[in-house]
Amino acid sequence: MSLFDENKVIADGCLVNGSPEAAKYGMNLDLFSGDSYLWENPDSIWISNIFSNKPGEGNFSKLVNNILGAGKICIVPTPLGKMPAILKHLGFKPYQDPEDGCLLLVKEPKGTSTQKD
Repeated sequence: MSLFDENKVIADGCLVNGSPEAAKYGMNLDLFSGDSYLWENPDSIWISNIFSNKPGEGNFSKLVNNILGAGKICIVPTPLGKMPAILKHLGFKPYQDPEDGCLLLVKEPKGTSTQKD
């Protein structure tokens, strides 16, 4: 049984773990739990919920590098637990969403900058 409909176009941008769309960034059920999701926009990927099946093995770093390598901005909204320290270590910068005030941690591909200093 499949966790996703291979014939469905994900119109809302949700990339379900286990789908081909998520796998192109290195997210699969071997590395991350089935409760992990990515959200894709034309210029960014939002990591809104992620749980590693193998913590400490660098799989999250590889996921981030794959997203950046695809030319997308990587965004993590309101990180919890150990995630803020992990994101800081990976070079993410804090950003306050002007619309709703939500804390976002953002990393952009090299050579791009959309944030104002």
